[in-house]
Amino acid sequence: MYQFPVYHPLVVHFPVALLLLSGISSLVWLITGSPQWRLTTLFILSAGILGAIAALVTGEPMHEYSRGMPIVKALVKEHKALGYWTLYVGSAALVVLVIYSLLRKRNTGNAVAARDTLAVRLIGALLTVTAAVLVGITGHLGGTMAWGEKKSDTSMLLRPDTRTEIFAERILMRGEAMDGLSKIEQPEFRNSGEPSWKV
Repeated sequence: MYQFPVYHPLVVHFPVALLLLSGISSLVWLITGSPQWRLTTLFILSAGILGAIAALVTGEPMHEYSRGMPIVKALVKEHKALGYWTLYVGSAALVVLVIYSLLRKRNTGNAVAARDTLAVRLIGALLTVTAAVLVGITGHLGGTMAWGEKKSDTSMLLRPDTRTEIFAERILMRGEAMDGLSKIEQPEFRNSGEPSWKV
């Protein structure tokens, strides 16, 4: 039975999608001033922050799993730093939204009464959109480490499984053209259960 060696690739899609969506929602809130859009942004952002925490927790095992890959070594520090900054900025936006919602409910008895204050909308939207931009950049770096990056007519192929021999390091080191992939045949499984790729 197949077992997931690491869970980071499964988890990261949630914060990326949710934080990007919260950024869009915050812009609608900024324009309309609608308390309903504030609460919508609050809920989506909360889920995105939880996803970001899960992504950071699962990121370290992923780093260990892919240790030794040249492109990971080149990008992982920036990827990790941006992940933390995404969490910090997103959390700051969440704090602003939570505090303002609580104050509104305490002062008016209703968290969704009237239009929200413009200054709060500006601050909340700025922080939320910044978190969305950061998670987009972080996700792009993660995707580059997972799938490679295209340079001119050649690409760097990354191994999806560091235990599997698919000559990724040879392509990385020699800069071979991507058309070499067309020569890959179906894998044959050894006695150890590891696939061995024929070229």
